[in-house]
Amino acid sequence: MIIKINDTKPKIILCAMYGTQSNSFGTSQVNENLHQMFSQLSKYAGQEYCIILAGDMNLRLGTSDLEGTIDLPGNTNDLSKSGNLFRNYLENCELEIKNYMCESGDSTTFTDGKNRTKRALDVICANEGFITMVKIDH
Repeated sequence: MIIKINDTKPKIILCAMYGTQSNSFGTSQVNENLHQMFSQLSKYAGQEYCIILAGDMNLRLGTSDLEGTIDLPGNTNDLSKSGNLFRNYLENCELEIKNYMCESGDSTTFTDGKNRTKRALDVICANEGFITMVKIDH
């Protein structure tokens, strides 16, 4: 879902997402859904919009962006092909994962009950300069 708010300065694009689970629907469906969402968001990249993308992405995103900057501290290093595609789309739309800005320093939002592995499944992304703090309720 994408909401466009024009009567603010800056204008706001708010996108809420629940990511498709690849083990239920397959990687190709995950990638197609990412393509559809980011093709809409890309219309606003580089313009005077605050773009916020938030939700449960259901992706293995690793710990670092494409340049190697850690943006998901505490997350597993596991980066899936769809997670890498998501990160490429973020870069193309000039968006960054902002979980690293959380007060606790722990960007994860899920702990696997079986092996206690912590993951950042829920992420908040935005363009530069609009998000100053993130609160994650562990």
